[in-house]
Amino acid sequence: MRYEDATMHSGVCEPQAPQCMETSAHPCLTTASPHRFIPTMNTPPAPIGTGNIQTRREFLGRAAIIAASAMMPGRSLQAAAAAAVGKPNSVFNGVRIGCITYSYRSQFSSAEDILKALVQDGISEVELMGNTIQAYAGMSGGAKPAKGAPAPAPEKPTDGQREAQLAKCRELRKMYNDAGVNIHIHKTPFGKSDEDIEFNFQIAKALGCIGITTERNDALAEKLAPFADKHQIWVGFHNHTNNYPAMDKTDPILSLGKYIGFNLDIGHYFAGSKGLSPIPVLEKYHDRIVSLHLKDRTADGGNVPWGTVRRSGFRHPMAVAGFGDLRTRPQLALDAG
Repeated sequence: MRYEDATMHSGVCEPQAPQCMETSAHPCLTTASPHRFIPTMNTPPAPIGTGNIQTRREFLGRAAIIAASAMMPGRSLQAAAAAAVGKPNSVFNGVRIGCITYSYRSQFSSAEDILKALVQDGISEVELMGNTIQAYAGMSGGAKPAKGAPAPAPEKPTDGQREAQLAKCRELRKMYNDAGVNIHIHKTPFGKSDEDIEFNFQIAKALGCIGITTERNDALAEKLAPFADKHQIWVGFHNHTNNYPAMDKTDPILSLGKYIGFNLDIGHYFAGSKGLSPIPVLEKYHDRIVSLHLKDRTADGGNVPWGTVRRSGFRHPMAVAGFGDLRTRPQLALDAG
């Protein structure tokens, strides 16, 4: 079986149905843990409200969705039902295709504006960045100080303030859920104290998250593991080019706790490993991968627009997205490899 790709619509992923195509070399990785195996697009969307001009990318994105629906009648009916009530649906055969809101950073950051964009882009799953949550819930760290001004020292919140902030998180969850969007992961930075760490897991519960993502740090993983086990909330450690999961042995970070896992960044892995296929990583660690970040990078470390890389010898299509805050909008290349 092989892991199929997603397509782009208005600069954000509009997913194509993942297909399980039988081969002897690659077992199906997309449905091994359908409740947690969540590919996440991190690419900026095109500005909203740009009129009705249909770009080549939009046309290809819609064509891919139509083709996917034609191959999967059950999914087509599900999508039609969601569309009838104006709600997005980007779950395909149990695989949740979503977007990290870092992708919207050059356009807006408020919870309301991000929700509007997600619904317009047809995305029903989101990895919500901490600054959006903090600003909405009135937590420190949500608003940036004026340019050149020093950041104010954070004050320790009272128990009453903490409860009010969690109430706002529950309100935020309801607002998103009512619009058809599930906050499956949040990425609010962990504080240093045990109290701050505990509160971050409470945020996850209030938002309805299955996990929290953060940058890979093995010492932090050791500290977080007991909290993750206690709350049964995953911590997914995001890799860059120099700290991706070990392949010559079982990655030692996983021995720290049952709820310590990976937020595997496919683009960074491909660049950092000088062009190795990520399929063996998915096979080795599929039960500990909380989510995937998918972007298009080159084997020599370059960042390129969506669809411009043809990976020599890599014939297992993945959902890839433009890296970071692209200066030019990505163009989609529908290519089965």
